Amino acid sequence: ILESEKYTNITVKNSSISTTAHKIPPTSDYRVKVGTFANDGELSNSNVENMSISVTKGSFDSSEDNMLGMHWIGGLKPGGNIKGLNTDITNSSFDGDITVSTAFEADIGGITGIYNWSDSDKLDNVHSSGSISGSGNVGGIVGESRDDVIKNSYSTMDVTGSEKITITTNTGGLVGEISDDGTDIRESYSAGAVSG
Repeated sequence: ILESEKYTNITVKNSSISTTAHKIPPTSDYRVKVGTFANDGELSNSNVENMSISVTKGSFDSSEDNMLGMHWIGGLKPGGNIKGLNTDITNSSFDGDITVSTAFEADIGGITGIYNWSDSDKLDNVHSSGSISGSGNVGGIVGESRDDVIKNSYSTMDVTGSEKITITTNTGGLVGEISDDGTDIRESYSAGAVSG
């Protein structure tokens, strides 16, 4: 769904996203960003049901495979991370399966791949179900959390992290990696299987 300042009251059912990630010539842009909704903007009262997201590796060289923090894949949004914009995700859910090729590392989350570099945004009353797998930072709600608030949320996703020799995979029922001590998780839980 195209980029907007605000998404609200949207339901997406029985759909799929399947893509092969390539470096975009002639630029050096190799950021992979995949999600049901575009990267930035507030999201509320929206649900994705029975969605399949599949990302495979295309043309990257070996140094670009391992640019963890540059590749973002999320069930609802790739990420929410630009200061000055409201990137809250509230009262929303994702149900489906997310499979990311283990040929490269990414921030992979049931709700969003990475969140968020801003101390004012939050994930509130969000939930995810289904399954998620990949290499990098893999979480049932968020792949990588940076200085944000997660509250009143849960995941029943089965989370599988596959480790590569080049980098450690961080896997969690709610969050794959917390990379900033400002992250605040309240009244939230995970009930899915976690491995990796």
